Amino acid sequence: WQRRAALALPPNHDPRTIALARQWRQETPDPAQLTQRFMQWLRRDFKYTISAPPVGFNATDDFLFGTRLGFCQHFSSAYAVFMRAAGVPARVVTGYVGGHYNKLGEYWLLKNKDAHAWTEIWLDGRGWVRVDPTAAIAPENILDTLDDLQARQQAGLAGPADQVLGPMFDGTDF
Repeated sequence: WQRRAALALPPNHDPRTIALARQWRQETPDPAQLTQRFMQWLRRDFKYTISAPPVGFNATDDFLFGTRLGFCQHFSSAYAVFMRAAGVPARVVTGYVGGHYNKLGEYWLLKNKDAHAWTEIWLDGRGWVRVDPTAAIAPENILDTLDDLQARQQAGLAGPADQVLGPMFDGTDF
C-alpha cells in the first residue's frame, strides 16, 4: 500500500507532465539518470522566485510548461508528480534548512524563512533518497528570495505579492 500511495496521482490532472514523464522514462529507464535529466531541464529553463504567479487546476503543467517560475514547493511537487508519472515512488518532504545555532543556550533557532520543501524518491536497494530540485536552479536564475522580500518590506517597497507572502515568511520566531 505504501508503494501504491507513493505512485498515486489525482485523476485528470496534468496530462502534459504525465505524457512527458512516460516518454522520458521510456528513453531514460534508470531513475537516477531520469532525475539528472529533469534537474538539467530545471537548471536550463527555470527561475526561482518567491513572487511566482498563481497556477490553476493543472498546477504542475502550468508550472513546467507555462510560468517556469517558482519556489521550493513548486519545484518539489512538480518533480514528485513527474517521477510518480514515470513509475518512480516519490514524496514531498517539508522541514527546515539552515537555522542558527545558539552556542550559549545549546539550541537551534529556526525561523519561518528557514522552511523548505524537497523530494524523496524510492530507489530499489537504497530506499528513500533525498532529491532537492530547488538546488538545481542556476544561481543566475534566482530572481528573489525571502531575504529580498524582507528588505523590500523594511524599505516600504513591498508590492501586492509581497503582502500576500509576507505574513507567511516574515522571518519571525515560532
